[in-house]
Amino acid sequence: MDKLTSMKVFTVVANAGSMSAAAEELDLSKAMVSKHMTYLEELLGCQLLHRSSRGIKLTELGEFYRNRCKQLILQIDETELLISRRNMQPTGTLKISAPTYFGTIHLLPKITNYQKMYPDVNIELRLNDRIVDLVEEGFDLAIRVGKLNDSSLIARKLTETRLVVCAAPDYLQQQGIPRSPADLVRHNCLIYKPSTARDEWIFKGVEGEFKQPVTGDLVANTGEALQQAAIRGRGLVQLANYLVGPDIEAGRLTSVLDDFQPDAIPVYAVFPERKNLSATVRIFVDYLRSCYQPAPRME
Repeated sequence: MDKLTSMKVFTVVANAGSMSAAAEELDLSKAMVSKHMTYLEELLGCQLLHRSSRGIKLTELGEFYRNRCKQLILQIDETELLISRRNMQPTGTLKISAPTYFGTIHLLPKITNYQKMYPDVNIELRLNDRIVDLVEEGFDLAIRVGKLNDSSLIARKLTETRLVVCAAPDYLQQQGIPRSPADLVRHNCLIYKPSTARDEWIFKGVEGEFKQPVTGDLVANTGEALQQAAIRGRGLVQLANYLVGPDIEAGRLTSVLDDFQPDAIPVYAVFPERKNLSATVRIFVDYLRSCYQPAPRME
């Protein structure tokens, strides 16, 4: 039997003065209450109750044990209440992984606002463009842009972004404006290749999405490097609009092939599947989702 449950039953019996009254109060059978008392007495090796036809009476050791049980149960109840309250209020350290540019431009301002609302939360933000192993590397959550491959993670969609092909106005003036993806074979394409990605750009036509092979004299594993190269007139680039949108609006870059723009790319907050998710993670994810409703312009 469970010792703590038996201790709680014992304190009710001691206060009620009879096993019948205790059984009614606890919604247990009288036989079950009696089993709890027998279990405790056998466990402790002493008699806790004097039983008679007129009721029960505590022995001297029973009185001592009741007082200690009351103290212990009160401490346990207070501890459970404290843990429950802490689980409702964000505290502690939240370790987050995010893509470098998205984390710097879009996530960091939201983190600072979140910490103003919840000053007891410390944020450890790791920015890189690789896919981290959340469990192995100890992250509480990550921001992922694009299709998710790990089905063991819980995902909450935050917003969407789009891939945009663009180049500096000077480059387009000198090399011409591509009118279709097939025209890219005559252009210098700056290629984003973080790992084993192929030299292809994604477009959408009348028959759905397709991949157009591209070539160029610059390959980089960060979008920011290609963004800066494109601004300097090195060639065309296909990047998410949250990265190049401000440059397009400012005139530093010009978008092309807009009629072939592929479908929107989802942006997710992902975290390991856990039975009891901490309030720190849960409330932060809910906060992020509220920041992106309604969907903002990702530029």
